[in-house]
Amino acid sequence: MSTFTATRINTLGYGLFTILLISRWTTGNAFFTVPESLLQFGFTGGLVFAFAGCLAFLAMIPFSKKLRNESKNQELLPVLEQRLSDSALVWTKRMMSLGIYFGMISIGLAVSVLLNAVFYIPFQIGFAVFFICGWFIVFLGNLEWFTKFNVMKVGLLLLVMVMILIHSYLFEGTEPVYNGIRLYHPYLFFIENDRILPLLASVWLIMLGNMIMDVKMWGVLLKANRDKLHRGLWVTGLVWSTIPFGFSMIVLASIYQGGFDSIYTVFEKMFHRYESWPISIVLFCVFFIILFDTFWTQVRSLQALNGSPFPKKPALIVLLLAIFIIVLPAIIYFQSITLLELFFITGVFFAAAIPFFGALIWKKLKIGMEGPLVVGCATIIGWICYWLRLDYISVIIASLFSAGLIAGILYFRRKQLS
Repeated sequence: MSTFTATRINTLGYGLFTILLISRWTTGNAFFTVPESLLQFGFTGGLVFAFAGCLAFLAMIPFSKKLRNESKNQELLPVLEQRLSDSALVWTKRMMSLGIYFGMISIGLAVSVLLNAVFYIPFQIGFAVFFICGWFIVFLGNLEWFTKFNVMKVGLLLLVMVMILIHSYLFEGTEPVYNGIRLYHPYLFFIENDRILPLLASVWLIMLGNMIMDVKMWGVLLKANRDKLHRGLWVTGLVWSTIPFGFSMIVLASIYQGGFDSIYTVFEKMFHRYESWPISIVLFCVFFIILFDTFWTQVRSLQALNGSPFPKKPALIVLLLAIFIIVLPAIIYFQSITLLELFFITGVFFAAAIPFFGALIWKKLKIGMEGPLVVGCATIIGWICYWLRLDYISVIIASLFSAGLIAGILYFRRKQLS
């Protein structure tokens, strides 16, 4: 983050603080994963995502206050260097890089959904094309000027959401939408009370894991005015929660006239409901710019973490490009992985990392390789549980397994010191 931005965070009010964080977390999950959860878990799916996101921002308040009180650093990396052994620091950076790559994958899949919905381009081709163009632009030069439009990006997103909702409910009315949902999709109103809390816990853990590992978010939190930190995160959580909830309402207004073949048919209806290609193209451009800006933020996070967005060895660069351009599109083609499935698969990793990073922030202990090893073991356990069809429950299992191991390590470390 530039010195100018840091100064602006300190001198301006909650507005810039909130916009910077919302801009960072305006991802494909907020756009397309939430509508998919709505169709899979019912109306409560959208509410759970909105509420979990708000709770994740609130959960960052004690962590950020703790770190601000105990450290004068304005970045996360110096803190990690102080509290990790050399080998643990190397592997922790690799873990954080993996988390960034997981975020890039979700953005690429979201863009492929856009390309398919508007231009009917197959998902695997759209995914590969996005990363070919994206990595090429990263290789060519610096797009730092692009980040100056964060305020415009957030404002444009909220404007487009309001316009779509107004068009849906003003011209078609709420009663036809309600009656259509009752007629064609009554299951959306069915609430399974026994699933709400586990689903809420899983989504909250995934979002909190994303945030607690994010270098750029810590850059904002550690540079912000202390007086604005608590209330600023409250405001950010409340404002951000309107995005997934708004998209849930947009989906309800897109499916009330009948059934749909798949989740991607719903997105096609969202972008073609105006029966006007220029409007569909404008909507595509708005969402594409927002997603590409988030992709560029991920690139800058890689650069802040490793000094370069690309690995140092040419062989690793070739391997990275092959994974994004060939391997992942092939997996998308043969396995038909949706954004919601990807959210929970990668979410196992983020949930498993929370206890480790929480211990790093909360305890002034030197942690060695046992920390990254715990995260790796817990992630594997979670993925096995997911493969056994435990779905979002696997996220909770991975986090609890990791928390148990980290607690045991801290207990024995305390016993040794005493």
